[in-house]
Amino acid sequence: FRIGEVSRLKVSNVWLQDHPVTSIHIPPNFNKKCLEAWVHVADDLHEALKQYVPLRLADAGPENPDPLLMVSRPGEKAINPIITRPVAYVILEWWRLKAGIRHFKYHALRHTFATRLLSDGGANLRSVQLLLRHRHISSTQIYTHPGQDELDLAVMKAFNSGQGATA
Repeated sequence: FRIGEVSRLKVSNVWLQDHPVTSIHIPPNFNKKCLEAWVHVADDLHEALKQYVPLRLADAGPENPDPLLMVSRPGEKAINPIITRPVAYVILEWWRLKAGIRHFKYHALRHTFATRLLSDGGANLRSVQLLLRHRHISSTQIYTHPGQDELDLAVMKAFNSGQGATA
């Protein structure tokens, strides 16, 4: 997710009848590219939502049955609870320090997501483009960092003749 998308998510986007959804719908005009999408909820996020959403609903109170999923100050009735980009960076910085991570940027989460899809998940570039909601594949190509081992393995898999195919 982009920060702008996270800040606009409501509980109803991730929660249905007392349990997390399996895919989060991103409607058109919800993000900077105006692209509609469905984002799969990974197992770790599913488990985290099961713990977080009931706490968030209790915090919001019965007068707000569909609050924003993330707020700038949990437990407080802020005038503007929406997480702005600067507030998101402050929150991430706090968690970065608490986790002992020496350097981190929000966009690194999207970068890690794309890189893991390509390397660990075996996804193709077009699939990653759709998942990241990029209009142009050239935007997605910045996430590719093939090393020599990966290039060698790709050739070996494609030709698998055992005789060392060359390009």
